[in-house]
Amino acid sequence: QEAKFVGIMALIGLLIIVAVLRSNGSHATDGPKGTSSSTPLIRTNDNPPLSSSCQWRPEPLQGICDVTKSTPQSQIYKTAVECEEACCKSNDCITFQFRTKEGCLFGGDTRLGAEKDGVSAWCEPRSPDSWHGQRTKSKGTPVEGACSPDTANMNELNGQCFGLGPKRPTQNNTPESCREACCADANCGMWQWRKDAGCFYNKNGHGCNEANPEDLEAFVGKRKVQSGRTYSPYAYTGDFADMATGDFADRAGLEQR
Repeated sequence: QEAKFVGIMALIGLLIIVAVLRSNGSHATDGPKGTSSSTPLIRTNDNPPLSSSCQWRPEPLQGICDVTKSTPQSQIYKTAVECEEACCKSNDCITFQFRTKEGCLFGGDTRLGAEKDGVSAWCEPRSPDSWHGQRTKSKGTPVEGACSPDTANMNELNGQCFGLGPKRPTQNNTPESCREACCADANCGMWQWRKDAGCFYNKNGHGCNEANPEDLEAFVGKRKVQSGRTYSPYAYTGDFADMATGDFADRAGLEQR
């Protein structure tokens, strides 16, 4: 009898051990094999790439924009992809740009090229390049020698300046012709010329950039589509019609109809 009792107790103990082991196993994995219950499953459909949730304008922002700035938040992001995704996620960021010198830049809405509707901020559609230019007046007073072919310094303003207005007609597409046109206008105090852009001059300008090699690198940038804007005239028309190539040529053609 005693031996039978010991056997029964041993069997009961074994059954208890098996039940405990099975209970622990059922809590070890709640998901697919090898996935710990402490690590939540990441489902692709629940976490799409951030940029896919944004509607971006197709034209790249490769030139200088006066609206994008370096902020403590933007400088967290160290690549163009990170910068784009962060801007997409942010309700405050409408426009982003990135290049090696400045890193990630955030900004509000902006016009591009020939566009006139919307905000006052503007982006140069062309990639940065070296300009020729000079101030012909300083605080309204003519700069000595600035209008003379022998003494003019046409490389004074090699980096792009803003505020010079629309493209101006000149006799020839040369820096000399641009300087002469400015000097012939009593209201002109500053001019700039670039072969693929033409001649620009006005009473004054602002925001002149440097022209070191790192300043001539093209930006990577985009802007979010904003409701209420018509984006007209199309960016690559008028003074910027030479940029309407490929798919952009079709857009420009539709805009001009």
